Amino acid sequence: AVRAEHSAGVARELARWLVDGQPALALHGCDLARFAPSARFTAAPVRTGPFHERQLALGARFGPADGWARPERYSSEARAEALVTRERVAMFDLTSVPRLAVTGPGALPFLHTMTTGDLAEPPGTVTETLLLGEDGGVRGRLTVARLGGERFHVGAGSRLDSAWLRRHLPGDGSVQVHETTSGTCCAGVWGPLAGELLPELSTTDFPVEETYVGDVPVIALRLPTVGEPGWELHTTADLGRRLWDTLRERDIAVAGHQAFASLRLEAGTPVAGVDFTTEHDPYEAGLGDAVHRDKGYFLGRDALAGRSPATVSRRLTRLTTGKVLQGKEPVYVEGRAAGYVTSAGYGHTVGQALAFAWLPVEYSGSGTPVEIEFYGERVPGRVA
Repeated sequence: AVRAEHSAGVARELARWLVDGQPALALHGCDLARFAPSARFTAAPVRTGPFHERQLALGARFGPADGWARPERYSSEARAEALVTRERVAMFDLTSVPRLAVTGPGALPFLHTMTTGDLAEPPGTVTETLLLGEDGGVRGRLTVARLGGERFHVGAGSRLDSAWLRRHLPGDGSVQVHETTSGTCCAGVWGPLAGELLPELSTTDFPVEETYVGDVPVIALRLPTVGEPGWELHTTADLGRRLWDTLRERDIAVAGHQAFASLRLEAGTPVAGVDFTTEHDPYEAGLGDAVHRDKGYFLGRDALAGRSPATVSRRLTRLTTGKVLQGKEPVYVEGRAAGYVTSAGYGHTVGQALAFAWLPVEYSGSGTPVEIEFYGERVPGRVA
């Protein structure tokens, strides 16, 4: 829904969209494609994954995520769950994160054209890549795992990513995009002891494999999402509880989304649609390594001509702050408004409030002092 005070700005951007083919500002918050059908008319979570019964038994506190009931924490505070991840190993319920199957004889050229990464790698590879608009702005961030010659498992950031891919499907039927989220589940398992407790995965040769955890068939993706070694483990919904029980039998702790958010801030992992949007290009967002301009044409490639990390005028920057912020606060440098906070929280294992913020490049150097306006007071901070 569009709030009344936003109506004039949205009308202006809609006019730009009609005339220029896309708006100048990010309008993902107004895009109905971001809502699951079951969540469109209610704020309460109505979708539950196969881990839900086990999570209830552990006293999980839930919050909504795209209509899903997502565990926010299991204990009285998230700090213990973050610490066990850094010191031992923990698993996180990632079932609410959208997953896609992209298949067909045209799957590779389609994904190659739609994303910035070089996906012409053999099966068993995982590629972190971006979706761009025609203007080079970042629409989304994908994790693409190649399972076979014509089979790709895609981890999306939101439902907007799948809508964007479907909008550009070729008309010859050579590519199929199916959202598999509701029929599957995902557990993220990370920590320094992950390899010891999951020895069958620690010996795998490739970043992604179709293998087993115990007797549960999984797609295992080796990803250091929270800054620790480990895997995303995907299986079908009917085997979800079996996967959960198998992991718990191996003395793997559980952790909620609050701990996950804290750990990803510590690891410096920005979130598409929150920390960077269509208003930012990959080099400004610090994601230039995901762009392979030498692979040939991809959507948005032409708009990046002449751009590089050396040409940017602003950067997505990490801050340490004197208080835990909420996001969207203005940032001041030398007494003048210079940028704004995108996301923020507390780094439980570093004992420091952290934030991402957009700042002019001249103020983005490590150690630069800043102030953040927070409910009428100026909170000190520093570029990390």
